[in-house]
Amino acid sequence: MPSATLRTEPISVNVRIILVGTPALLRNLQAYDDDFKRYFKVAAEFDSLMERSPKNLMKYASFVAARCQQNELRPFHSEAVARIVDNSSRLVEHQNKLTTRFMDVSQIITESDFWASKDKATVVMGSHVKKAIDEARLREMIEDGSIHIDTEGEVVGQINGLAVLSLGDQASGKPSRITAGVSLGRGQLLNIEREARMSGRIHDKGFVILTATSRANTASPGLCRCRQALDSNGPTARSTATAPPPRSCTHSCLSSRANPWHRASRSPGPSIKTVRFRP
Repeated sequence: MPSATLRTEPISVNVRIILVGTPALLRNLQAYDDDFKRYFKVAAEFDSLMERSPKNLMKYASFVAARCQQNELRPFHSEAVARIVDNSSRLVEHQNKLTTRFMDVSQIITESDFWASKDKATVVMGSHVKKAIDEARLREMIEDGSIHIDTEGEVVGQINGLAVLSLGDQASGKPSRITAGVSLGRGQLLNIEREARMSGRIHDKGFVILTATSRANTASPGLCRCRQALDSNGPTARSTATAPPPRSCTHSCLSSRANPWHRASRSPGPSIKTVRFRP
């Protein structure tokens, strides 16, 4: 006996569906779901910053107060709120803008309340917010010598750098000392981090650019002794030079095809003979 199925009738509903997701998720849905474009025709992107206007400043202060009430945190002093607003502008690197990444702002509020509890304060002050922002533990490591950073005086061949460490959606800076030394050699720049394969691609690219800039700005206009011996008599000197280049020369002219000594080392056959110059 065939079974009867119950089919419901469509109901007229006037609703608006809003999906919130990452740009990568949006691209995947548009690429693999044909009905997605038909139902979701408008794509809006949340801006990561807003104007630093008096109206938005009042909204920021209201957000801080609401966050304190929801999580039962200590009230914030006006100076502490001002610190949070300044840090918001620092996050977007614009003094007339404020960040809309309120998760980051909420984290600063929570950490500031923690530092206030360490001081047994009843109100969160600007100093507590500053501790939360500046990562006091890192500064203590610099002060006690765990991280060697010189903030006063002058040192030749030494600068202070900043490495950006990313952990999930959080990024922080770690100061580090960058030193450089010179010695006798072939005029090459050596990067220890790169040689030990401990650096990243961005670091290697920056070092290569620095190397090219250094060679362009510090290259000597003079020639090495072997090239001077070949070019001292003009264009005909390449065929009339009789003295071999110095044995200690390490310049690329020893292997240059324009060097007659290089041409003299070739035999008529396909093989290449090596000419040794005796002192």
